[in-house]
This record gives sequence, structure tokens and C-alpha cells, in this order.
Amino acid sequence: MFYRQTLWLFLVLSTALVCAMPPAHAAARVTLEKDRVYATVDGVDLLYDFAMPPEGKGPFPFVLCIHAGGWQLGNKKSYRDIVKELAGRGYAAATIEYRRTPKHKWPAQLEDVQRAVDFFRANAAKYKIDPARIGVVGDDAGAHLALMLALTAAKEDAGKPVAQSHRVQAVVNFFAPLDLREWRVTSAWVETKIRIGFMKSSEQIIIDFLGTGDRSAPVDAEVSPITQVVPGAPPILTFIGSEDPLVPVAQAQAFHAALKQAGAEQELVVVEGQDHDRENINHDDKAFERMYAFFDKHLKK
Repeated sequence: MFYRQTLWLFLVLSTALVCAMPPAHAAARVTLEKDRVYATVDGVDLLYDFAMPPEGKGPFPFVLCIHAGGWQLGNKKSYRDIVKELAGRGYAAATIEYRRTPKHKWPAQLEDVQRAVDFFRANAAKYKIDPARIGVVGDDAGAHLALMLALTAAKEDAGKPVAQSHRVQAVVNFFAPLDLREWRVTSAWVETKIRIGFMKSSEQIIIDFLGTGDRSAPVDAEVSPITQVVPGAPPILTFIGSEDPLVPVAQAQAFHAALKQAGAEQELVVVEGQDHDRENINHDDKAFERMYAFFDKHLKK
């Protein structure tokens, strides 16, 4: 559930540097609106950055980007380059922030992501968004929230018109934690890296998030994407490194088996030799290009 800040995956505050990629020609002409407010909750301004294609009248398909950081670190800057690239490829796109732990425990983070969907659907005309064509992408904790958004909406909003729901039409997941009932750090070296990055133990990070370290507590099942799979789940593409030290590949395999059984369109990409790092996975497997093709398939049809 953790993403590196500086030299390793857990030092999240410099993910903007780690995740940078050279923009395509069209992306270079994109204007990024920064630090706008999509909601204010508990006195916290929830911020977003937004970009739209430099040409065209729309409405454009829309992609929401959700940052990593163990639900308590990181920020929306880590997706600014991807937002601009998406805009250069014909999408409206935003990268958002959400309330963080330990001050704000679950489900505050999911509620904020839902608020973001509400905001952009309500302002679809202003931002030239097609409210029926929304995708979402995240890494690590952000991918967890992306999946929980999609699966919760598939279950709770199935009978609602798309424009009046939180339903999304495609999800890209970079190594989300998928079963909080089973997740534990078993490597002393990885635990040390977590303590350096977060100044606390992995167990405390879970307690900060859920209010308990008891893996048998009902909230652990509630917050696990693998338990929330239902028929009607949107298409989901997952990337995970074969050597990921935090999210076992077996969790991703079990999750995608559940999606397949539920009849969802799904694809699991295991990148050999890679760990818990979005940029490394992209370098070895051209994951970003595959992500854009996935969104094109499901949001531009």
C-alpha cells in the first residue's frame, strides 16, 4: 500500500519526479488548471488539477487520476504529466486529492473520490465532459480507491442513470492492495523502508486507515476490492510486478479470477522482474501506452 518518495517505493513525496514522462506533441500544448477546489469537507479544501484537449468542441471522455501514498502521504502532482498526456490524446482529465489518514479514517477517502465524480458530472458542460464516459486510474492506495469507487458503484448504483451515479466505465489499477484481510509486511527490510518513509510501522498505517489492526474486523472485508466484485463491474486492467514486495501477485490473480467469474471484462499484466513502482513497470512493459489503448477501447467507442 505504499509508494516511494525518493530512492525507493515508500518515499512518496517525490513521485512527481519518479512518474514524469516526456509529453507528446499535443500534450505540450495543453494548459493545466491547478489547485482548483472540487469540494470542502471538514474544513479541508479538496483540490484538483484539470486539463482538456487543446482542440475540439467535445464532449470528451474523462479520466480521473488518484495518487498513491498509503492513504496519508503523496499528492496530485504525481499525475500531472499523465493528465496532460491524456488531454493531448483527446481526453479531459483531472488529478485529485482526498482527505488523508490518520485524521480522516475510512470511508472518508472513498467519499471524497465519489464527490469528485459528482463534481465533474455536475460540471460536465463547463468542462466539455461526456458524463457517460468516465475512466479512473490510480497506483497503490490510489488504485485501491479507484477500484473501490468502481465496484461500490457497480453494486449500489446499478439501477441509476449513469449521469446520476458514481459508476465509471473503465479502471486502470497499478498494484492496488486487494485483500486487506490478508495483507501484512513479512520482510524486515521492507518494514524498515516503510518506517523511513512514513515514520511509523506498517501496522500503524493500517490502524490509521481503518481504526483497527484486527484483520478479522468487518471493515477489513468491507475495504478489500476482492470482496466487492459483483456482476456489472466495469472493465479493469491491472499492472503488477512479479517481484512486488507489498502486494502479492497471488492477490491480483485471485482478484481477476473473481472478476472473470462475475463476467467482467478484465486483463491482468504481470511484469516480470519488477517491483512496486509505476515508472519501472511502464519502462519494462510500455504500461502507459497499454493504459491509453485500454481507455481508447472503452471510453472512445
